[in-house]
Amino acid sequence: MTPTPPALPGRMFFGDRRLSRRLERMFDSMAQRPDGTLPLKLHRHKDLIGGYRMLNNDKVTHRAIVQSHRESCLERLEGVVGKVLLLHDTTALDYSGLDIEELGQAGDGHGSGVYAHNSLAVNPSTRAVVGLFHQILHRRAKVPKGETKKQRAARKDRESRLWKEAVVNLPVFPAGIEVIDVSDRGSDISEYIAYEIKAGRRFIVRSQHNRVMVDEEGERELNKLHDHLRSLEPMGQYTLQRVPAEGGGWHEAAISVAWQRVRLLPPRQPRGEHDAEPMELWVLIARQIDTPAGQEPIEWILLSNRPIESLEQARETVEDYAAAG
Repeated sequence: MTPTPPALPGRMFFGDRRLSRRLERMFDSMAQRPDGTLPLKLHRHKDLIGGYRMLNNDKVTHRAIVQSHRESCLERLEGVVGKVLLLHDTTALDYSGLDIEELGQAGDGHGSGVYAHNSLAVNPSTRAVVGLFHQILHRRAKVPKGETKKQRAARKDRESRLWKEAVVNLPVFPAGIEVIDVSDRGSDISEYIAYEIKAGRRFIVRSQHNRVMVDEEGERELNKLHDHLRSLEPMGQYTLQRVPAEGGGWHEAAISVAWQRVRLLPPRQPRGEHDAEPMELWVLIARQIDTPAGQEPIEWILLSNRPIESLEQARETVEDYAAAG
C-alpha cells in the first residue's frame, strides 16, 4: 500500500473558511498536548477564547466535523490499492464533575458521561492512521427494573446496536481497497456478526462467548468453541513482533496457532436482530509459548469470514487483529 498524503489545505468544514481554519489550529494545538484541560491545550488566552466561541457557533456540530473528516480520509485513499483495517471500539468519556442534563450513565453507573464508538482506519503494513471514518456519541440509558430480554432487545438505544450501526453507515471506499473490520470481545454479538456476513463485509472479531458448534447440516450439536480450540494441537508457530506492553511500548511474543472452519449457533433466545441459522466462520486460536514470568500469556480466539487455510493466512489474521492494539 502506498503512503497516505497529508490532509488537503484550506478544507471547508462548515461552509465558513474562518471557522474551518480555527478548528484546524485548535485541533493541531490539542494534538500537541493530548492530556489536560482546554486551557492547558490552548495556552494562549486569545486561542482559548477563540476556541470557546467556535464551539458555541451553531454551525459547528459533531456531525459536520465527522463528515468533513471522513471526506478528507476518502481523498487520502484515492489511488491506494491494498488492505485497510477499520478498527472499531468504544471509549467512555467521563464528565462526572459536570452538571449537564444531556449526559447519561458512565462507568459503574454512578458516574455520568457519554460513550464514543469510533471507527478508525489504519494502514496495516505501516500502522499509520488514515483517519476517523465514523464516530457515534451514545448516551447510556437507565434500564427500567424488571425489563425482560425481549424488551431489552427491542430497545433502540441499547449499546449492542452500536457495532452494527457503525458499519451500516459507512461510505463506499475507493475501488482497489479491501476493508477489514477489526474489533475486540465487546463486538462478539450475533446481531453484528450476522449482519457482517449478510452484507458481504470482511471482519475479525475476538471471541468472548463459548458458543456451541454444530455439524455441517446444522442439526447435531458438537463441542463448545473455546473448549474445542484449546484441545487442538498447534498447526504452526512464529514470532509476533508488536505486542502492546504494560506501561506502554511493545514487545515480541512467540505464539502458536491452530484454526478450523466451523458452524456456530446463535443464541436460542435472540438478543438482537439475527436469524436462528448457524453462522459459518473460520476460527483461530493464538497462544503464547514460554511466557516470561510475571507476564500475562496471550490467548486470542478470533472469528472471521476470511478463509484461514494456511499458516500464512493464520499469521495475517493474527497480525491484523494485533494492529488494533
